[in-house]
Amino acid sequence: MSELTKAVVVDMTGNTSGGALQVGGGGSEFLYTNRADGDISAAFLKQISECDRYAIHIMIWDGASFHPKNTDARIPENVVVLRQPPYSPELNPVEKLWDMLRDWLCNRRWGSLDELLEAATHWLKKFWATLEKILSLDGDGWMRHQANI
Repeated sequence: MSELTKAVVVDMTGNTSGGALQVGGGGSEFLYTNRADGDISAAFLKQISECDRYAIHIMIWDGASFHPKNTDARIPENVVVLRQPPYSPELNPVEKLWDMLRDWLCNRRWGSLDELLEAATHWLKKFWATLEKILSLDGDGWMRHQANI
């Protein structure tokens, strides 16, 4: 990969979180929201686009109905959206992140939603601070091998 091209994986699960992990070089973007719809998805793509305006961001998304279609004018010029086949979460390493976060958050009593979000943010911080943590989600590295990194 050239230094201006970055591969990114994205997922918008449930109604409360979105995340993108940079496969080559490490990096991440997260978004907390109280809903999941086309406008939120488009705003998240804009957030990804603006984190490095000179990079081409390759987004891998599932086929959720609220994700903008490839022809949607709200998709920034430096973002390419690739759709996963139906029922294939194992192809998207960020799915593993959501499973790990849910396991860590479950069976605990949270005093408020703000307390839960603060704890989730603290737990997720290691994935935007440590390259090895991001790369560990890629299992045997199939995605890095495909991206030639």
